[in-house]
Amino acid sequence: MENENLKKGLLFGIIAIFTIGLQPVIANSRPKIIDPYLFAAITSLIQALIFLPAYFLERRNLKKGIEVEIDETQQLIDESLLNGWKKVSSIKLLVIIGFTFSIVPVLNYIGFELAGVINSSLIFKSEIIFA
Repeated sequence: MENENLKKGLLFGIIAIFTIGLQPVIANSRPKIIDPYLFAAITSLIQALIFLPAYFLERRNLKKGIEVEIDETQQLIDESLLNGWKKVSSIKLLVIIGFTFSIVPVLNYIGFELAGVINSSLIFKSEIIFA
């Protein structure tokens, strides 16, 4: 199981590196007529459409794991992953995360426009190293 998660994590990391490198190019290809706020919303919707199927596949696998597994601690962990977001404290945290992740792309696109494609791409590539 851990080996499978390691492979999955490495694959997602490699995909993230390539997509982060493309983000400044996409941001600077934005027509000046489109507001950065609208462009950030459009790109967020496109990202959601791309990753929503992966989310539903993982959720389905967790549900199957709860039905099949005999280990009670693993069932509790899977149940928490499925329904843990419904707690009041988790909802507050999700609102804060949602607000943060909706502001950051707007600031990124404004910064990309000011810095240029090459500088922005270098910044994002080095961010992975220092994160």
